[in-house]
Amino acid sequence: MSDHTDVLIIGAGVAGLAAAWRLSTTDLKICLLEARDRIGGRIYTLHPPTLSTAIELGAEFIHGRPPELFEIIGHMGLAVAETGGERWCARNGNLAPCREIERVELDLDQILSRAPGPDAPDISFQQLLDSYFADERFAGARAAAIRYIEGYHAARADRLSVQALVHGERASDLIDGHRSFRLPAGYDAIANYFRTAFNGSVDLRLNTIVKTIEWQAGQVRVTAQNALDATPQVFRARAAIITLPLGVLKAQPESPGAVRFIPEIPEKRAAMSKIEVGQVIRVNLHFRHRWWTSLRSTDDGRWAARIDRMSFLFAREEKLPTWWTQYPAQTPVMIGWHGGRGAEILLAEDCPITDLAIDSLAHAFNVERCLIEDQIEAIYRHDWHADPFARGSYSYIGVGGLSALTELARPVANTLFFAGEATNTEGHEATVHGAVQTGLRAARDLLERLSN
Repeated sequence: MSDHTDVLIIGAGVAGLAAAWRLSTTDLKICLLEARDRIGGRIYTLHPPTLSTAIELGAEFIHGRPPELFEIIGHMGLAVAETGGERWCARNGNLAPCREIERVELDLDQILSRAPGPDAPDISFQQLLDSYFADERFAGARAAAIRYIEGYHAARADRLSVQALVHGERASDLIDGHRSFRLPAGYDAIANYFRTAFNGSVDLRLNTIVKTIEWQAGQVRVTAQNALDATPQVFRARAAIITLPLGVLKAQPESPGAVRFIPEIPEKRAAMSKIEVGQVIRVNLHFRHRWWTSLRSTDDGRWAARIDRMSFLFAREEKLPTWWTQYPAQTPVMIGWHGGRGAEILLAEDCPITDLAIDSLAHAFNVERCLIEDQIEAIYRHDWHADPFARGSYSYIGVGGLSALTELARPVANTLFFAGEATNTEGHEATVHGAVQTGLRAARDLLERLSN
């Protein structure tokens, strides 16, 4: 089967959806190809009938108040819940309220104040620590900063660019990035908004696995395969917007999910070599009851406090060291998380993640494993590392790679346009709103070039 169109969009994550939404207002014929049987990409939302809020297997938080998302939220009249509550720490079998994250953020500001300027050679976050905070009196701050960086950015401290980190922190400050929000109705509401707004003007093809993208100036030929019956398909267009995740773009030819460009684009390959794919482990535990609210934590018998307002739990001694609830929603759900180097190690060892999650939570709360197991209603998890259409979580920039984002985003021959969170040059890579920005940018660039 062969289809002709004006513009092909590869990938129906939010970048592809935003690009299609923008182009749907024109007279162009648009075809959107998606390998999965759903839209949303790394937004993957479940709606268990027994829960009042959604379960997110991928993106969950809105970081700051980005207008790209809050305009949609306002238009749809969606409820937004700002995170809050109390942060707790588990150490040596004891639970106590902690202010570790606030201290780390303060320390991070101090650390980044020593970062070399934009005209100096770039270094890794680990090198920055080793250069200016090597003294033993900084040992605790160094360890806390690395835990924060590797967990929050899903990045390896020995690879993460300091220039990129400073750039991202400044961009985050402009949108109140110290605040974070959830959509109780589910992040998929954003994806569904775009799809509904197409009004039938976009030809959406699910279960369409792109294999090759052949191109020359003004012409694109895409070969694909139907995921359900392996039927070959061919699509032709004047231009294409590629919104594939970085992990897929970097995949070796002939590996599952890989896409081959014919001819190859060496500039893109060189740019991608300086941008890393972060890895995370995430598991959602749905319990019958909020059992942790009945526990009391003591600190040498000096005080006791209920933990029903717990939002985050940091248990750095555990295999899954970070946990959070859906507070302020009073739902019986806890999410376990590990990112960066620690996640890479566990994934490489093919560890039983569910067992690690239960053990980590039991140790952190100093309760018997059977208490946790008896309370479990359901376990929800998606392995983004093994997903051939993702191959990891979200991107981070390697040393010397800040300019690589611009190269990766640059159009080729006014024919191939690139979008996706890893192409965001504004400091919002690795975010949903950053991905939306790039989809809109790619659509705008395409329209400008087609009109010339």
